[in-house]
Amino acid sequence: YYSTFLRYYSSEEGLTDSSTGIGVRKTIRKKSGDDWIEFDGTLRVGEEIKVTIKVKGSKGFEYVIIEDPKPAGCDEVIRSYESTGANRSWWWSNIDHRDEKVAVFFTRMWNNGWYKFEYELTAQTPGVYHVMPAKAYMMYNDDIGGNSDEFTITEVD
Repeated sequence: YYSTFLRYYSSEEGLTDSSTGIGVRKTIRKKSGDDWIEFDGTLRVGEEIKVTIKVKGSKGFEYVIIEDPKPAGCDEVIRSYESTGANRSWWWSNIDHRDEKVAVFFTRMWNNGWYKFEYELTAQTPGVYHVMPAKAYMMYNDDIGGNSDEFTITEVD
């Protein structure tokens, strides 16, 4: 008995969202005074952005992970998170902070609403960076999942 596994990487740009059971939406807003405004794609070094990830399952799932790659040129500012879920405000079971991503783990995903997770970053290094899609998938069956859109950030002095 044999088993094979194939993983491939796409070099194309402008990846769009897709879903095989879990919908994922990623939005970015820029801080302007005390308010958060729509992000226009350009940041000055030192400006803050708020990343919002929303996920929704097509049915109830167990043991789901959300992975959101941090944009290059940015660093995490605040590690206290705002989150809301379909059934409770703290629906996640663990959050893992890494240099390259934020990972959110949860044991149960109900299918009756969107789950929202937010965190803040600050722009640190000038350049043009691709913001890779956030993805959500079942930990023990990664065929069920989804990802958000890709977009670009320009950081200037």
